[in-house]
Amino acid sequence: MYNNQDYLKDIFKTESTISQKMNDVLLDPQTSGGLLLSMPEKDAKEYLSRIEFYTPWARIIGHVTDKKDYSIIIK
Repeated sequence: MYNNQDYLKDIFKTESTISQKMNDVLLDPQTSGGLLLSMPEKDAKEYLSRIEFYTPWARIIGHVTDKKDYSIIIK
């Protein structure tokens, strides 16, 4: 986890409202892959409806914006 945190320090930021426990989960190496899928926003709801039977826990968790000081910002 701390290796991930060090590696991402220049592109990853969490807002002050995110607990340390949640921050740790986000950086845990056991969750470092296969968790995210990116697609055009217009396709996301239809995609979720099609995979709901197989992965009922799938959710839209964010959106892509123009780059700021950090590439990844958790709010």
